[in-house]
Amino acid sequence: MVAADIQDIHLFRDVPRTQALASKTFTPPPLDGSLHPAELYDWNSRNNPNHPLYVYANEDGTTTTILWPEAVDAIYHGVKRIRRIMNWSPGLTNPPIIAILSAADSITYTTMVTAIFRAGYIAFPLSPRNSPGAVAHLLNVLSVGHLLVGQEPSMQSLASEALELMKIPVRPKTSPMPQFEDIFGQPKVDPNDVAYEKGELDDTIIYLHSSGSTSYPKPVPFTNRRFYELSFAFHFGEIDVTDLVFSLHTVPMFHALGVFHTASLPTTGFIASVFRPQFPAQFPTVKGHYDAAVATKSDVIMSVPSIIEGWAAISECVKWLATRTALSFGGGSLGDNVGNYLANEGVNIVNVYGSTECGCMSTLLTKGKPKEDWNYMTFSGGMMPEFVLYEKGIYEVVIMSQPLCKLLVTNTTVRGTGAYATSDLVVPHPTKPGLWRIFGRCDDQIVHSTGEKTNPVALESLLSQDPHIAAALVFGHKQFQAGILVEPKSFGAFDPNDENRLAEFRNKIWPTVQKVNAFAPQHSRIFKEMIIVTSPSKPFKYTGKGTPRRQAVLADYEGEIRQLYDSVNTLAKGTVPFPPEWTPELTLNFVRNVVNSILVALASDEVDLFQAGCDSLQATQIRNILLRALRDVFKVDTRKLDQNFVYTSPTISSLTEFFLAQSNRIVDSEASITSIIPTREGRMHQMLEHYAQSLPSIDVGSAKSILRPSSRVVLVTDTTGALGSYSLASLLRDPSVSKVYGLNRRLRSSNLSIMERQRRTFEERGLDTALLRNSEKFQLLEGDLMHTDLGLSEPMFSQLASTVTTIMHIAWSVNFKMELKSFDSVIHGLSNLISFALSSAKFKPAMLFASSISVFQSAPAGPLPIKEAEIPASFAVGTGYAEGKWVAERLLARASKSCGLRSVVARVGQITGGLNGSWNSSEWFPSLVMSAQVLGSFPTIDKPVFWISPTLCAQAFVDFSRHVDVEYTATDTEEANVNCKIVHLVHPRGTTWSSISSTISQELGVPLLPFPEWLAVLRARSATVLAKGNGIIDERSLMEVPALKLVDSLEALLEAAARNQYTDAIGMPTLDVSCAVRLSESLASLQKAPDSSSGSIGPEDIKAWIGYWRGDLENQR
Repeated sequence: MVAADIQDIHLFRDVPRTQALASKTFTPPPLDGSLHPAELYDWNSRNNPNHPLYVYANEDGTTTTILWPEAVDAIYHGVKRIRRIMNWSPGLTNPPIIAILSAADSITYTTMVTAIFRAGYIAFPLSPRNSPGAVAHLLNVLSVGHLLVGQEPSMQSLASEALELMKIPVRPKTSPMPQFEDIFGQPKVDPNDVAYEKGELDDTIIYLHSSGSTSYPKPVPFTNRRFYELSFAFHFGEIDVTDLVFSLHTVPMFHALGVFHTASLPTTGFIASVFRPQFPAQFPTVKGHYDAAVATKSDVIMSVPSIIEGWAAISECVKWLATRTALSFGGGSLGDNVGNYLANEGVNIVNVYGSTECGCMSTLLTKGKPKEDWNYMTFSGGMMPEFVLYEKGIYEVVIMSQPLCKLLVTNTTVRGTGAYATSDLVVPHPTKPGLWRIFGRCDDQIVHSTGEKTNPVALESLLSQDPHIAAALVFGHKQFQAGILVEPKSFGAFDPNDENRLAEFRNKIWPTVQKVNAFAPQHSRIFKEMIIVTSPSKPFKYTGKGTPRRQAVLADYEGEIRQLYDSVNTLAKGTVPFPPEWTPELTLNFVRNVVNSILVALASDEVDLFQAGCDSLQATQIRNILLRALRDVFKVDTRKLDQNFVYTSPTISSLTEFFLAQSNRIVDSEASITSIIPTREGRMHQMLEHYAQSLPSIDVGSAKSILRPSSRVVLVTDTTGALGSYSLASLLRDPSVSKVYGLNRRLRSSNLSIMERQRRTFEERGLDTALLRNSEKFQLLEGDLMHTDLGLSEPMFSQLASTVTTIMHIAWSVNFKMELKSFDSVIHGLSNLISFALSSAKFKPAMLFASSISVFQSAPAGPLPIKEAEIPASFAVGTGYAEGKWVAERLLARASKSCGLRSVVARVGQITGGLNGSWNSSEWFPSLVMSAQVLGSFPTIDKPVFWISPTLCAQAFVDFSRHVDVEYTATDTEEANVNCKIVHLVHPRGTTWSSISSTISQELGVPLLPFPEWLAVLRARSATVLAKGNGIIDERSLMEVPALKLVDSLEALLEAAARNQYTDAIGMPTLDVSCAVRLSESLASLQKAPDSSSGSIGPEDIKAWIGYWRGDLENQR
């Protein structure tokens, strides 16, 4: 042994012997450096054959234990595989680097990492969350010789894109990453066949890489010695961890935290509880992690704040956690309210603090400290920290290299010794020396409550380019979303307490903020209400370089920032005082004042608030103020109330009735839906009869003399919407159409011209904007369907009346919370369009109406498809949106029967993402997908869906228009009845939900759960949010998990799906499409096509949707 190794042996003997003091199955290996880390595994296999290394829970509730010999034999199989693909020969020098890019399960991943350095090569685990550019950079900078690629499609794609970015001579060769069955359960390997060639203690055996928060990630080497040093952290702890079961279900094994635990396993003898090996690997969720930890009887629970917050809302979880040795966390900040609650309930919380460069720096597994100190930590005895004053009371952590922590990466020196300045800021405990609390980062990284990071410097640089801004600072540490503190230029300074001036200034700088948002990651985007403006009496403090002193300025505005987050959390900014008594009259006055203090224009007591301009944010403010009054004054448990009551009671009078009913407890909460349905049906028929009476009196027989036009002139409503824009593009390409008029609402809130709005819509949806340049064929109009002249000038109205041959009516309010009465205006608009069509003397234009399959939301499903025909009102009962569509359908049918109107009602199904993946992220399905990674799973169900792309939907819609544009000659009512055709505009063949969910699972790296189990996870998350918000789901929680707004509707969907085997995956009955296929060549060609070309949804479509929702511009291209 060389002299250096002898010295190392002496130094390793200084490690405290605190582990394996009483174990019956584990004898610790020698920690004197005589064995290299790779040899520790062989030693444990021989000397600790009955000691468990891994344990995992099976689907049936049983557990499986893997002992050291079985695990080491799997490592041997990995060694043989590695040496075979690398053409190994004895006496290897300058070993190549073998990287792993995989989302494999924990056991398979750690086994292959160990196998690589056991085979004599250097392992380089890569984060599967890296971008292709980052992966290419890491492969290139270390001249990686070989890459093991996971068999997950997302990993295959990531590897392929990364390798494409590299020059051919330096591209590593690739091999598939083995799966669990490839290396476990195989014939036993003779250790002599995989002899270990021992090198030096300072030989590199692993590279890890930094997170790359501010630039490309940087590789960090780990030697045999460093691997030893990582494992010493437990020896400097306060607990003997041998035989304890560690729940590592959330620990990523490519991360430094994963390698730290891997290094500690052979020296301490703790047992790793992980998820069951499977492909694709299971990812942790609130329920999944808890169930697995309980099943394996875990003693130490390692998790992340987002999951811990979910547990905190479940009393069963909290009680169990209080019986465990410790609950440790890392990867983000745990909210004070959650931590305080858990500590008060007896949970021993341990904050794990470490870095790739320095290892684990905090003391692990303290025996317990006063509950009020749960968020403080002590530094490990194996570390030599130096605390460098950053600002008053705030210190930067600098770790010095020393015999038991010989740093391989240093960036500074302390008293002549190499050291690593972490850029982490800590503050000492006010009364207890040695206790420290994480404060933030001196390199300005903002760590949000989700663990995501915002780099403020780049955003602040963009903001400072605004002519109205002197300087700006981004804030948001330990908060869900970021905000900005802005100091105006001196000429524009004002008192921010002046609400009018504040609103005016926010509007001035908003275009710049929008540019920043286009540049920033999604989690770093700024909302208008998150802008704080400085007071002239409290200006920014600047450094000698002229830059703001970040921490000092943020400390000055700590109160304003805290107040902002409090107000955003509640969205209850009302200033209306409570009345002295809650009589019906005074309650009405209170509700009236609340509503009118929020709306821009005053509303009378019986006016529908949404017709008066109320938007979703204002509805939320009204709801929260009324809920707060019920909670504070009447002690009502508002968590049990319908969160959508502003939509179901959309007038001041009905809101007052709701408030009085709740405050006096006179509402029967168990009232069944069956007692409500007749009333809703009655209202639907009442609205239908009201508008049917206004139909013009035209003899059906007079329609037989309609002139046949030589070419078609089409009037389309709402060409700036999804279906409207795609239909417009299809019409502009149609040679049989000579003119298209696009009729859209005037938007007082927009300064853009109607043509600019249309152009932007085309751009957003990936449509060809060149189509809009044909001014002869296309003309945009702004109008209002509430007026009989459609809100147009008399000459334009007359021109339309004399030329239009077809009306394609698409415009409709899309809000599933509003009641039927709130759709009165759109039915009124349809009535005006019908009158326009029937009063046009020359052509009497035919009408296509975009209805919806939501009219079947309460329809009974059976083995036979529902025919394309009129349906009873009971089928559509449930939401005002569907009920309004039913009224519109029947009004068109009445107009066809009594007045000779030629029409097609197209019941449109779910429209998917467009040519570039564009799909409104606020819709229900995008909400599910964009919640998946936070919830840790995605639902699957073994049923079909019949979703249709907007391109195909629009083309079919145009196809229908050709068939309705025929000369009408019927002379009796029976024949006239067929003049109103009804079609189901859905994909004629469809696809399966499971095929869609499988791609989403692979693309997002989340496991699939049966729908009921996934819904249970969502319910748990909802319960946590409601508990924190006193019965209110705040806007920030909805941003993080948009599916929270869908809990009730998803439960109804699940109930419908469970109740009836004949529904599709979203609870809709099977629909007949024979008429639609007959009238549309586009649909007919799909039905006849082979499976491979049927136009169903494919993986590339789904990836495009996800790319669009993520705002990933490269993916959209």
